[in-house]
Amino acid sequence: MRSEYLKTTLRFCCIIDEAASGLSLTAQAEAAMRAGATMIRYTGSGFSSERWAELRDLCRLCQSNRIVFSVRDHLLLAKSLEADGFHLDQSGEHLETVRKILGPETIIGKNCPFSQAMVAWWLETAPCAI
Repeated sequence: MRSEYLKTTLRFCCIIDEAASGLSLTAQAEAAMRAGATMIRYTGSGFSSERWAELRDLCRLCQSNRIVFSVRDHLLLAKSLEADGFHLDQSGEHLETVRKILGPETIIGKNCPFSQAMVAWWLETAPCAI
């Protein structure tokens, strides 16, 4: 997805996870899409390789609907799914490594506890910070 499109589109990110009681990942994402989500982020706290096919299909569903699909902390999962984004949280990965593996078009997000840190992050990763 191009940065011009993303700048005008990213408005509502829904975080999905296996921990949501009674809802599959796909059901969570579909509900979020109906509610107007423009980005779905998989947190992967319970990720296992058996879930890969479901996540691949979910990633494709998001992309076919022009919804950004992002993965938190599982760098090689994001790569194998061809996810639109990756969220650095507790993975310990360095930005340079992530960018090298996922490429220049991948959206990279990071939690920034202070506004000063957010500005520094944005300047480093422009055109888009999440």
